[in-house]
Amino acid sequence: MSTDGTVYVMSNKLYGINGLNGQKLWDFAPPNLGVLPWFFESTPVIGSDGTIYVIGYCRPFIGNALYLFAVNTNGVEKWRYQLTDGTSFISDGQRTMPALQSDGTLIVAVSGNQTVVAINPDGTKKAELALSDPLAPNASPSIDALGRIYITLRYGFTCVKEDLTTQIWSKLVTDGNNGIFFQSSPSLGSDAVYITSQDGNYSGELYAVPLGQ
Repeated sequence: MSTDGTVYVMSNKLYGINGLNGQKLWDFAPPNLGVLPWFFESTPVIGSDGTIYVIGYCRPFIGNALYLFAVNTNGVEKWRYQLTDGTSFISDGQRTMPALQSDGTLIVAVSGNQTVVAINPDGTKKAELALSDPLAPNASPSIDALGRIYITLRYGFTCVKEDLTTQIWSKLVTDGNNGIFFQSSPSLGSDAVYITSQDGNYSGELYAVPLGQ
């Protein structure tokens, strides 16, 4: 919800809803690029100026392409940034959400490409880091007070420097052969980062790691 009470809802479009009476204020969806319409399944993030940032996907070629959109408070597109090229069937990343750094830079975990991307508030790429281990499907980054970025891996989790120059550390909990994997995004406490695992029986464990360790 924005500061003016507008509620944002996603499906095949991004909707702006009046939070007081439930009336639709506007809807947003770009023209189709290919055989399927756009879908918006990620949670939107709202910038300090009210700009709405949301990830959408479509099928322009033989696969799926993910885009990060910046949308004005009136539902008009400000810019878009293409995260994947649409040449393969990528199911990862469709529900990921960007994280905002203090200067307005957007951090996006691109699971299908095994990269983390920093995007300027004007929609241009600032930095990109290829990770040494596969990201969890739909992994969303979390940022602590010092700017360090935490992201869930397929079989563990990692901490990345704020300027995306290096991975500070990476912890693998499983090799994938025992059926244990990670899907949840990191949750930050005052002194620890918390991540849950899951196995084939839909049970798992909660992990707590000191921030920055």
